[in-house]
Amino acid sequence: MNRWNHDFSDNEVGLARHIQPMLQLLDTAYAGNAYRASEIIGGEVYSLTVREQEVMRLLGQGLKGIAIGRLLGCSPRTVAKHLEHAYTKLGSNNRVDALRRLRGEG
Repeated sequence: MNRWNHDFSDNEVGLARHIQPMLQLLDTAYAGNAYRASEIIGGEVYSLTVREQEVMRLLGQGLKGIAIGRLLGCSPRTVAKHLEHAYTKLGSNNRVDALRRLRGEG
């Protein structure tokens, strides 16, 4: 970001420093890389709901349940339930295995 006429004030720089971590988190969360509702990989079809897809996408970007919940406007317990349902549909027991299946790695 920049301005054509003048520099940012000290207050504006301070505010930017304060909100930068959240902006980075949002940038990571919405950087694309989404999975389709019916992902077909290796002959298998995984019918994840849109919300399960969102949770798995954010999980794949390294976010924890609390951060995912904050971004999606739900509780960490709700995120855990979405993960539980996605794991069942993917035939996996943990996040690493689930993400590997979605990415077609095994």
